[in-house]
Amino acid sequence: MSLGAFKIHAQTRVYSLHKLTFSLLLSVPITLRMKLLHIGFSNVVSLDKVVAIISPESAVARRIREAARDKNALIDCTMGRKLRSMILTDSEFTFLSSLRTEALLQRVDQSNSNDSEKDAAADV
Repeated sequence: MSLGAFKIHAQTRVYSLHKLTFSLLLSVPITLRMKLLHIGFSNVVSLDKVVAIISPESAVARRIREAARDKNALIDCTMGRKLRSMILTDSEFTFLSSLRTEALLQRVDQSNSNDSEKDAAADV
């Protein structure tokens, strides 16, 4: 589920859901933005969780893929197409993508440059 950007502003409120109680202390509008990496076929991964984007041809990549499959931590996002890249995350999940590694890295760079431009515009 993509939250995108949302704004929060209010006062202190306490919410109770079943046995879970939490409170929000909010006085200043806050904009939260989740950076997402599109890995093909309407699948996205949080950029904050990505540790590495690797090519699947090496023997080490094959061992990582087999180990993830054995731990049920392998997520195949290729939709039956040829495997061209593997995305490793800090939560030990491995995503398989049919997009080239170079294409994914360009998307990461593009996302980072867009964020720096927005930060520069916000500072003005």
